[in-house]
Amino acid sequence: MIAELVKLRQYKGDKAVFYSVSIDGNKDTLFEQFVEENYDMFLQELRNIDMRIKVMNEETGAREQYFKLHEGKPGDGVAALYDFPGKKLRLYCLRFGSTTVILGGGGQKKTRTYQEDKELDKQVKLMSRISRMITLSMNDKELRLNDDGTFDGEMTMED
Repeated sequence: MIAELVKLRQYKGDKAVFYSVSIDGNKDTLFEQFVEENYDMFLQELRNIDMRIKVMNEETGAREQYFKLHEGKPGDGVAALYDFPGKKLRLYCLRFGSTTVILGGGGQKKTRTYQEDKELDKQVKLMSRISRMITLSMNDKELRLNDDGTFDGEMTMED
């Protein structure tokens, strides 16, 4: 798998930086695919998620309270972003402190845990795999996370 970090330019604030991932040369990022897949059924929740991202981007930074942390395996940094706790749409991401978020995919939560749903489990495992790739690239000094929340270096990683 080849993963490329893509900065989401539609979020132009300076409190948090948002990225997504393009897999194997796909022109759409995981976040763009998530929006497209859920647009018809969950338009209001998508709008709420977009507003939450804009608030983090422009005003507050990526505060812990906006995320359900520890969604994947211990230490992989996978979290879920949602508009309000009672809502059903989950967007899985990687959170690097309050300055950087990598948005992935997700879907409707229909079961008690994500592991009970094949699609959500697949999305969490994909984000965990991307997290490992980023960690290895950072350890090899091919990729750097700057103090301002931006990444520098080789944005394409292969495992």
